[in-house]
Amino acid sequence: MLLIATGLVVALMAWMVLVVHGYDAAPFVRVGGTSIHEPVYRNLTGGFRLFQLSYQIEAIRLLLLVLPCLLGVLLGVPLVAGELGDHTNRLAWTQGISRSRWLATKWLVLAVPAVALSGGLLALSDWWSARVGGVAFGSFVGIIDPILGNAYNSRVVPVTFSVTGIVPVAYTVFALCLGCALGALFRRIPWAVVATVVIYGITLFTMVTSVRPVLAPRTYVPFTSSGYAGGFESVLVRGPAPWNIGEFTRYVPGFVPPTGSPSADTIVSRCGFTPDPPACTAVHHVQIGTIFQLPSHYWVLQWREAAIYLTAVFLLLVVSWWAVRRWRA
Repeated sequence: MLLIATGLVVALMAWMVLVVHGYDAAPFVRVGGTSIHEPVYRNLTGGFRLFQLSYQIEAIRLLLLVLPCLLGVLLGVPLVAGELGDHTNRLAWTQGISRSRWLATKWLVLAVPAVALSGGLLALSDWWSARVGGVAFGSFVGIIDPILGNAYNSRVVPVTFSVTGIVPVAYTVFALCLGCALGALFRRIPWAVVATVVIYGITLFTMVTSVRPVLAPRTYVPFTSSGYAGGFESVLVRGPAPWNIGEFTRYVPGFVPPTGSPSADTIVSRCGFTPDPPACTAVHHVQIGTIFQLPSHYWVLQWREAAIYLTAVFLLLVVSWWAVRRWRA
């Protein structure tokens, strides 16, 4: 399995290099016409549809996101479940090798090359993301996705954050430990594979939507009649863009609403039926704005998220050790 995983990672790395070469060779075109004032971007839509560079870039992004889970399934799940299923563990345990030592040895033999693979891919992923990471379907660098709130030219947004920095290595170790622990508990590879994919997916989704946004101080920018307060809209089009976490309503800082007052969201909803909603919310001392995570918090978020996953790794190793110790031949 380790050879299969190595082959998949090497093939992905070669594909990434080829895509960068194709990206550099792609011609430039202007959006909307030939005027010098129109934005310029690379034409990535030439050739057969499924082989267009824009689709290849999105496919690589997806593979980089799911690769840690794939390694957990290929390498982590069979680590203990495969031995228990084939009863090959009995030979080792009858040769004077303790179960703890047996598990630790197998884990180190697997973890060291897996982390090395992940580290090599991580170095290439940082370079790849810097070269073509700003490309999105039919758009150009700097466009804010209206649904996900992602700026493709920023490393702090989820689409890039999860495949750069140090967190991909933490994801990989976590997936390996998760697969190992579930394999030791279920002792059936199919069940452990399904559980690993489901739990990994839920964990990653929860991290992105609920945990990561609060791992560093957030910036709240209220709306004004002309846009964001303080000219913050300029940040969205110049340089690395912040991560748009979403809209949020609140009472103006310093204002203490009377006891029994409705929530800020309720007031905004009611003001939506008035002739002048902005004036209505102002009268009730309510602000509507957007929460951002700034690009300068990239490494703070990376280290703190990695620490959370490594804590989970320790707990999963304890679960694996406990499951192996309690197994009876």
